[in-house]
Amino acid sequence: MRTAQRAPGTHWQGPAPGWEPPGAVDQLRRLLDLLAESARADGELVDEPLGERWDVVVTVAGPAGDRLLQAMDQVQPGGCGPVICDLGSGWLMWLMPPGTVHRWDNPHGLCVSAPGRMWTPPQQRCMPPGVHWVRPLNDTHLVGPRILDTVLREQQPRVPGLTRQGAAL
Repeated sequence: MRTAQRAPGTHWQGPAPGWEPPGAVDQLRRLLDLLAESARADGELVDEPLGERWDVVVTVAGPAGDRLLQAMDQVQPGGCGPVICDLGSGWLMWLMPPGTVHRWDNPHGLCVSAPGRMWTPPQQRCMPPGVHWVRPLNDTHLVGPRILDTVLREQQPRVPGLTRQGAAL
């Protein structure tokens, strides 16, 4: 496995270009594709290609996710960027600038990009049930990768599970 050389005390240089962790990201990409297919059939969620408007980092939802959101609201200028919650999978999906996947190297969140797709809820859906925005979409204000990296390293939530009831990987 190739990894980038890091300066002492830095985390954000990430893996060498073209590197991605084996297994987990491919499983997550397949699961996002599967969920996008079912969302398209639902008709309410919008199917979006990854890597064009954003990449996505997936972390846990629930109490650990709530703590991450609160910390991001405090440390990111202008508040946390857009985040989607899917309580069915137990995931928070943080919308990051395109290209984040090439520098992401954090064991507490999985980053995916093209090729792949994801679904986004309608802008007005900001409460459960179902997939909803916990921080609204604003195309000019995405989640800051370095800031999320730092918060994840401080809080060390578990890596999100890659299963969903009824989804076969």
